[in-house]
Amino acid sequence: MKITHVAQCSKVLDFGPRTPWPERLPAFGWRGLLLTGFDRENGHVIELDSEELLEKIWPDIYPKLSLMELARFYRCVEKAGLALEWPTFFFAYGMRFSDDFTALLQRIVTLPADVQRWCVQKDLSVRDLAAFKALADWAPILPWWQKMVTFEPSRTEGVRAIEWMVELFLMKGDLAPILADVTNFSEMVKQMRAQRFPVMDAKDQLAERLVKELPWPKKLEARYVRNGDKAGFEVKLFVRNTPELQKQIEGLQAVESELERRGL
Repeated sequence: MKITHVAQCSKVLDFGPRTPWPERLPAFGWRGLLLTGFDRENGHVIELDSEELLEKIWPDIYPKLSLMELARFYRCVEKAGLALEWPTFFFAYGMRFSDDFTALLQRIVTLPADVQRWCVQKDLSVRDLAAFKALADWAPILPWWQKMVTFEPSRTEGVRAIEWMVELFLMKGDLAPILADVTNFSEMVKQMRAQRFPVMDAKDQLAERLVKELPWPKKLEARYVRNGDKAGFEVKLFVRNTPELQKQIEGLQAVESELERRGL
């Protein structure tokens, strides 16, 4: 085992890992290249066996990396002029190396820093970015994507929003003037849904007005809710005894009668 110093190692493989290498662990190197502890300026480095293949060593050191982190590592290796057996390397991470996959890696590393950060945090997969296969150029979508990540949506919410962005772009939609004034993710989704599904949005607006007009019993909360393709009234009530429950049931029957009167 050979011990060297951080100053003697190249940081060409610094792929910007989401978490720094633990301070209590030594840094590792390979053939003069630093593999961990890229943020360190001082300290010793344990040089691993130079006869070992990097595609075998790397997954042992970093058993779990996001797609974005792997894409950045791929770029670092290519810039360093190293020859790796990429199918073997990505197989260790449960991914299949192909021309399409390579093109995806090369594209996502050019995304703005804030978008990359969100992709890493939410651990986006190849499947999550499948909508972009329909685009020859991602540039027109980036301002919308950057706006979205400022609201820190969850992975599921963000992926659905990305799909709508791509669909709207292909439909020649322009979200720029609409999204300019939105201040939260919920409002952003509402605006995109109105553009993407105008008929559905109109029905939702009618239902939201209807829920305010119906004669709901007192001490009962009712609202119109949409979950994906499903929508309906959500009702919450609180009762302390059987007579109160009966009263609420009678009140709901009045709501039913009003719906029937309206032909709904």
